[in-house]
Amino acid sequence: MIYTIRTFHVHRKDYAEFVRFSEEQIWPAIEEKGARALGLWVAAIGGPERIFLMTRYDSHGHWEETRNWDNLANEGSGRAALVHETECISLLPLTQRQPDSDAPEKEPGIYTLRSFKVAPTDVSRFVDLSENQWWPWVTRGEGVRPIGQWITKSAPEDRIYMMTRYDSLYHWEGHHSNVGTIAQPDDPEMGKVWEIGQKAIQERKKITIDTNVKVLRPITSRRP
Repeated sequence: MIYTIRTFHVHRKDYAEFVRFSEEQIWPAIEEKGARALGLWVAAIGGPERIFLMTRYDSHGHWEETRNWDNLANEGSGRAALVHETECISLLPLTQRQPDSDAPEKEPGIYTLRSFKVAPTDVSRFVDLSENQWWPWVTRGEGVRPIGQWITKSAPEDRIYMMTRYDSLYHWEGHHSNVGTIAQPDDPEMGKVWEIGQKAIQERKKITIDTNVKVLRPITSRRP
């Protein structure tokens, strides 16, 4: 299994048309071949305003099979005509939790796409600290929904990527300002989850060489 993140530079006035071409023409065609488009977002904070597309494939060969190579010469029409610049990276899944169904929430919320530079020897530990120790607390204690973690397969730089869903920008801001400051819950069970999570996030920070984040606003009803 591989995932791709493709970014597009599109003028705002063309966003709706870009989404329409994606939903009505491109996605049905690739999904007939077994791929799955997970959603479209536009970057709101953290970098240039770009559209982000995440798609799941069985392999790089599968990705190639879904491309309509015969029509590449005619990409001056349709969705491609709206795109001024595009690039694509591929990722391999790291966590057991992966986006295998549509979002359970009715409201779109906001998503973050965070990347981390980690020493190769620390990747497994990083994943364990996230999925098994930190995520149980943020999911149950703060209403945050982690989507998954991946590591670059084909990209300019080796990094871990993580996508997370929040109810709103207020929710995201509150979560990050509260890291390491929320008091231990009185409930014994949740208190233990909190304790494990707090230790895990501190250790994860220590093994992170650098990190950055983009805040993404969904622009389609399809969301992971």
